[in-house]
Amino acid sequence: MAQPTQPSSYIQGHSNYTIATHLTRTAESEAAFLLPHIKKTDHILDFGCGPGTITTGLARYASEGTTVGIDISAPVIQKASTLAAEAHLPTSGPGSVIFKEGDVLAGLPYPDDTFDVIFGSQVFGHLPTPEQC
Repeated sequence: MAQPTQPSSYIQGHSNYTIATHLTRTAESEAAFLLPHIKKTDHILDFGCGPGTITTGLARYASEGTTVGIDISAPVIQKASTLAAEAHLPTSGPGSVIFKEGDVLAGLPYPDDTFDVIFGSQVFGHLPTPEQC
């Protein structure tokens, strides 16, 4: 009997319900353990950032650093960018928030030691096991 084929990478899909629930997440509710350790000058990566509510919250704690949100879904990154623009967050310089489409499984275009803090909320369950890669 043939074994079922496992996907080699995560195929993203966000339903409207999923996005609505993700929009309720905040840095305070999802990363409370991390917040006391963030320095104002930190450079933060939030991978699997979804619509950016946690990412923009983290940026408030790194007010002199930069915060980058990465997600595999282009429409969700657009929602995150809109959220940041509506909050009047800068997209360059100190305190900036940048959202980019990216696949953590394929690698990201940042050299080692770019970030002081790397955060991911509810991402690992969506990643393939080593046997699936």
